[in-house]
Amino acid sequence: MKSRRAGERVMASISRFLERKLRVRVNRDKSKVVKAEESSFLGFTFTRKRLTVFEKSLARLKSELRRLTGRSWGVSMDYRRCWKIRTYLQGWMNYLGVALKYNDSVEVDHWLRRRVRMRGVVGRDG
Repeated sequence: MKSRRAGERVMASISRFLERKLRVRVNRDKSKVVKAEESSFLGFTFTRKRLTVFEKSLARLKSELRRLTGRSWGVSMDYRRCWKIRTYLQGWMNYLGVALKYNDSVEVDHWLRRRVRMRGVVGRDG
């Protein structure tokens, strides 16, 4: 968009369409006109005209993996490794993987492998 005024005009037009045709209420408090790089939506954001994963989503991924690989969790290593971590990562990648940069995925992979080795999550079979 070239100007803020044009953005406001487009937002008003889209809001009218959503409310009249689709009968969906638009929450004016949550709706805003900003540049694409300054916003995030459902874990995604735009940087340099590319869809990317929002930084907060990556932080949430690491936080959940940290919880799943903690030593104080009293479950078997096979359950932890083969079921919980795998299913969590599969779901995350199915949803946000389309926008994940290669370097970010390599960094998360190295981080998780190091954490798994450090925490002793790897069972006797490797």
